[in-house]
Amino acid sequence: MEEFEKSKKTEEERGLIAANNFYWRVPKGNTLESEFGKILGRKNLKDTFTSRNLNTFEKVLKKM
Repeated sequence: MEEFEKSKKTEEERGLIAANNFYWRVPKGNTLESEFGKILGRKNLKDTFTSRNLNTFEKVLKKM
């Protein structure tokens, strides 16, 4: 969350920690272009962090 708070955000970007999960909302199509999106892509986070979009969650839920 600290990295999210430090990053520049658009008006539509939101971040929240709930039940030890970080939820990030960003306008469709802006994930990779946002400053925080670039932070998430860093190699040093790959071992401890993963991100999925809402479409992925919906597909997983349909298979359950």
